[in-house]
Amino acid sequence: MDTSPAASAKRYPSIGNLLFTLQEAFVALLPYLLLSAATSVLAQGFVTYQWSLGPLHADTVVSTAYVLRGLFPLLLVISIAYHLARAHAMDTAITVLLSIVVYLGQDALRGITSQPPSHLPLSALVTPLVTVGLLRAVMKLPFTRVVRYRSMNHHVAAALNHGLPFTLVFVLATAAMMVIHFGLGKGAAGVTSMVGGLQLSNGALLIANSVISHLLWFVGLHGNNVFDLLVDGRSLEQFIFPNLTYYKFLDLFAGFGGAGAGLSLMIAILIVARDRHSRIIARTAAPFLVCNVTEVLIYGLPIVFNRRLLVPFVCVPLLNMGIAYLVLAQGWITFNGSSASWITPIFLDSYLMTGGLRAALLQAALLILSVLVYMPFVRRFSASQSTRMLRESLASRLGIEGDLQVRQGAGFQHAQSFILRSNIETQRVIELITANRLTLYYQPKIRASDQRCLGFEALLRLEFADGRVVGPYFLETLELAGLASVIDLWVCNEARRTLNSWDATGFHPRVAINLHPDTLGDPHCIDRILATLSGRNVEFEIIERAFATSPAMAEGIRRLRASGLRISIDDFGTGYSSLHSLYHLDADTIKLDKSLIDIVHTDRGYAIYRAICALCKELEFELIAEGVETEAQFALAKSLGVDAVQGWCFAPALNAEKAREYAVAHG
Repeated sequence: MDTSPAASAKRYPSIGNLLFTLQEAFVALLPYLLLSAATSVLAQGFVTYQWSLGPLHADTVVSTAYVLRGLFPLLLVISIAYHLARAHAMDTAITVLLSIVVYLGQDALRGITSQPPSHLPLSALVTPLVTVGLLRAVMKLPFTRVVRYRSMNHHVAAALNHGLPFTLVFVLATAAMMVIHFGLGKGAAGVTSMVGGLQLSNGALLIANSVISHLLWFVGLHGNNVFDLLVDGRSLEQFIFPNLTYYKFLDLFAGFGGAGAGLSLMIAILIVARDRHSRIIARTAAPFLVCNVTEVLIYGLPIVFNRRLLVPFVCVPLLNMGIAYLVLAQGWITFNGSSASWITPIFLDSYLMTGGLRAALLQAALLILSVLVYMPFVRRFSASQSTRMLRESLASRLGIEGDLQVRQGAGFQHAQSFILRSNIETQRVIELITANRLTLYYQPKIRASDQRCLGFEALLRLEFADGRVVGPYFLETLELAGLASVIDLWVCNEARRTLNSWDATGFHPRVAINLHPDTLGDPHCIDRILATLSGRNVEFEIIERAFATSPAMAEGIRRLRASGLRISIDDFGTGYSSLHSLYHLDADTIKLDKSLIDIVHTDRGYAIYRAICALCKELEFELIAEGVETEAQFALAKSLGVDAVQGWCFAPALNAEKAREYAVAHG
């Protein structure tokens, strides 16, 4: 097990991690968005067709839809704050409450509480980012620790320790947001003034409307509403062709299915997408897209921060507008002055406004063209979401040839709500590995009796171009995506190359390699491991639960032992350990988890450590203590009969050449 500080860093570069968290926050709002979209469509139907169902009248339904839409900014604040708090291991309840207070507080200070929250779309996105960032910084200050968590109930201690930071961050975050609002206000005024000064033609303003609103959708803001706040679009209510306004032209020929010609994106997904998530979202969004409500697709797929779909999302409406303008300019289609609600489905709206089928045929042609444009982008996006494609991509970039069975880890199988985030993160990890150098470092194992090096544990490291070396903070993501066996096979191949180079110098140490349970349960992977390392001085470190998870894993372990390879039980003393399992473990070595040595200074911790050591020695296991970082810990472990130790007290993980030099000097 890798216990180095580098390995404990579980964060991605801040921008990438932030985008993942924001996408997850938007996706979490999907149930609310479904309700809001359904209510909006129903309200428009009541208004357009003067429906009445007992006590339900148009005014009641419209008011309900208005209230639900108005909740979106506040719910977005809650969702982003919650997901940011989870990502940074913060108290979620306190973080969410503070973000809400800051959001509502700045609203009150600006004197606009009588206006609906939707007038502050950007504030809902920025407020939790500012609040969480400040709270993280303030909580690191020493004066915030009022009470110790061990001295009272954890929740009470957390509440007390957040008392002063809560107030301080409220003041700082509210002030920061006021400054941001001032800057945005000046910027918005500047944009409005600039657009007015340019005296854009209605056509240019229509193009600007489409481009800017779609870019705003991309960052999670309601593009049309925000654009209308920035730019006076009343001129777009004029006629572009007889009886057809600029806005209606946009709705009929560029916005079928809502923003990004969402109906065509939905069809493209159903035709070429292979990942389950995209297809489910497309089917769920279909009835709303027919009525030109696109939020379910934008926030559920999501389009938000989705760089693979940004280009067609922005460009397809522009392409449709250009073609439609050229066709209408020929005079082949005339409009009769009738109106159609914005929720009227494609084909029906054009028929109502023209009384004929020519406009509907034009819509059909544009729909087909839009689908064709979207298809290659959707295919690439779907491939990035596919576990099999990710696996093949990683295997290819690491030089692991041959057909590898797609095997989904238990964590992946039981975390379906995180499939989208997992796949996006996995693609980023693969790109990160490709751009840098994946390598193995070797941490010495020290014999307790004479402090001589008796072997190494092979540990993953990533070397950046600037010389930095970091631990495998990406490993959990790959495991959740079912890609653990690809990494394991690469480690086995790389370890063999290192052993071959050491053999040439007369150096023959034992090297321990970690294997994931998924690898153990894949007979094909076991075949390849045996072909690679059979007969070598190698030991495989396996977590204890692999012995009890499935017969396939137990069979994989049996085959490794039958070939003469040693088996070590890693992280013994953590969640899955039991006295009963010691009887059944078919292993040579027990590695005591670092968490045990960390509590050995307490009476109870010492008693537990001593008892485990005595029992393992009685059962004739070789015993190794992990995470030994001080001389006192080493002396204690040695006195309790530990055969070997591993930890920073003696040496960190070293590259192959320095590891050989260390072993020679301490051999």
